Parts: sequence; C-alpha cells; structure tokens
Amino acid sequence: MKKILYASIVMLLSCSSPVEEGSPSNDVVNELMTESDIADLANTMSQSLAGRKIVNTDIRVLRVYSIGRTVVTYYDVPNEMELDQSDVKSQRVKQLRSAGFAEEFIINKINFEMWFQKNDEIYMKVRINYQDLM
Repeated sequence: MKKILYASIVMLLSCSSPVEEGSPSNDVVNELMTESDIADLANTMSQSLAGRKIVNTDIRVLRVYSIGRTVVTYYDVPNEMELDQSDVKSQRVKQLRSAGFAEEFIINKINFEMWFQKNDEIYMKVRINYQDLM
C-alpha cells in the first residue's frame, strides 16, 4: 500500500510519472498507515523530490514532510508568478481522483497540504482533507 501511495504522491507533487525503483512497499492492504509510516513515506519522498521542478513551471519542490496524518509539501514559487488558491486545490483534487489515487488517501485518512513560498516567506497554503477526495 505504501508503494501505491508513494507513487501517487510523487505524481501529485511533481506532475510527472512516478519513480518506481526503490519505492517503499507494504504487502498489508487493509491496515491504516501509522503516523510513523506517513513520516517515513514523506522522508523518502523528500529525498527523491527535493529540487525538482513541477513540469512546465518554475515552481520547485523544496521539501516533503509530515505533521501527524498530513503530508506537507513545501514549494518555492518565482516572485513574478501568481497562483490562484482555489484553482491549485481543484486541480490537485481532480488529478488525484482521475488518476485513481484518491482512494489511498481516503482509506489511510491522509490529508495533503501544499505550502508555497516567495522570498523565503509563506505566500500561500492549500489544504486538501482526505474527505475532499470523496
């Protein structure tokens, strides 16, 4: 289950095909991921995604970590770029649903936050609760 979730989050964060090599795996399908599992997952993702740019933009992934049952991705946004909070959220929700990954977030009760910074200050936060994916 972790491998599926890892792949979905990599795709979500980088808007590209996920990297399968070395992805965490878990043969237990019906167990809720623990907060420790989520922290390990976020750490693994941070190691593979830090510094990558979102496809077709200059937005760069700085880091991925977890706070309880929430995976947080921290992005650096170019100063001249403006983002629409509701558009960012709706795009990510649609992307998770259409790719078939929303179920993993719902089953594991994992929330997702995107923090965007400009000039080393928080510019915008977007939160997707797992219930938003239902």
